[in-house]
Amino acid sequence: MDYLDLIDQLDALDDPASVWKAGVRYFRHFGIDGVYFLDLSSIERPKALWSHPSIERHSHSVGLTRRPDPLQQCFKTLRPCPTGADFAKDHPELSEGERALIEAFGEESGLKTGSSITVKRHPLGRGCGFNILSSLGREGFLKTFERHRTDLVMGAQLIASGLKPEEVRQPDDASRLTSRECDCLAFVASGLRIAEIAQRLGVSVVTIEFHLRNARQKLGAQTRDHAVALALMRGAINP
Repeated sequence: MDYLDLIDQLDALDDPASVWKAGVRYFRHFGIDGVYFLDLSSIERPKALWSHPSIERHSHSVGLTRRPDPLQQCFKTLRPCPTGADFAKDHPELSEGERALIEAFGEESGLKTGSSITVKRHPLGRGCGFNILSSLGREGFLKTFERHRTDLVMGAQLIASGLKPEEVRQPDDASRLTSRECDCLAFVASGLRIAEIAQRLGVSVVTIEFHLRNARQKLGAQTRDHAVALALMRGAINP
């Protein structure tokens, strides 16, 4: 398979969700085990898509602490940048915290090698693109990437052209949240305690806990903070 085959596939697809699934399958053909798409064009409301649960947890960790995603550094150039734990030491611009985060992700997921593919460059990193990750070793991944560089880079551009991240819903998407559930999540994001939210809305603490529990279930979140991070990432609430 090459990017010309991908063109034929994408021409037959009408919706972004199908484009995303086709894109993940395309990358998998080249030994890519994890795909992460990040759009920082609107820095206040970044959009992210992922194909691996460990990538979601990584995104949650970054979003919850409001730290810049390390991938943002790669969006300053159109040149692909090596990513993953096996290449972390090659990036002196990374802070110790960012390097530790990348290494922890690699240990958890087994995806220690990868490369960025920038689709839209921005001098401050507010662009968009992919992080393609693999369980191949450092040398194996470099050989694979160089062998299929054109197909990977062109494929990323084609996939991105068919993606509207805000329209591609992850499982248990935020569109099912009620307005009151969004209000409760927004108040939690602002730092209010449950009792303070209840007082603000004029309802009982039990009612607030009920709304937050429903929101967590709809978003597929493990914790209340996780639900807030997912709601922020998917644009259900504003930062």
